[in-house]
Amino acid sequence: MEIDNVAKVVHEMAQMFEKSYWMIWNEYTHPAITEQFSFEEVSECLDYMYPDREDI
Repeated sequence: MEIDNVAKVVHEMAQMFEKSYWMIWNEYTHPAITEQFSFEEVSECLDYMYPDREDI
């Protein structure tokens, strides 16, 4: 599993559920993923992939 794929799914879920990335990470992300990557790592990737994003 690659971090950019995780970031893409977090971004899409945040848009779909109208929740922040942090909420998606904490409430919906599988523990196998949260054990492999930290939210900070994914957040950095999200910043790079979606520089114009707005947190909800």
